Amino acid sequence: MAVHIDRRRVGGSTAALAVLVGTPSSPFLVEYVGGRVLTGVAAFAVLAGAAAIAAKLLWPDLHPLVGFGWVVLAAGLAGATAAVAFIGAYAIATSGSLCDRSGSAAPTAAQVAQLAVYTIIGVWSFQRPRRLLWGWPLAVVLSFAVALLVSAAVPHGYCET
Repeated sequence: MAVHIDRRRVGGSTAALAVLVGTPSSPFLVEYVGGRVLTGVAAFAVLAGAAAIAAKLLWPDLHPLVGFGWVVLAAGLAGATAAVAFIGAYAIATSGSLCDRSGSAAPTAAQVAQLAVYTIIGVWSFQRPRRLLWGWPLAVVLSFAVALLVSAAVPHGYCET
């Protein structure tokens, strides 16, 4: 039995993964390397390129600019969702003392679970443009919820705010 691998879908999903992980982490990476304007422009160009590649490979029937527009719109929705979800998760974690034993962050297990849920649901949502509009924000909300659940389930300590 031969296994058929759709290279277009694999390549598009890989580019989607780069967008999903790169979007929330790019501001921190730019600041880490010195916060230069050129670094920010380069990070934006890499993210925009990955978004264009993902849209072109996963949605070949759409015009490339329309596909890119879907990604930009979904990123905006996911960003707004992330801001609200972060504030809610932070309030719950600090009031429930769900930090790691050092008192400064979420337990590592919670961070790993959060990343896994976010990337799995995020890549799944990238497979269809309309699904991306609600799937990426859903990935954000569910990842914060899972992080809180894992934080509550593992040993934790007082949060230093």
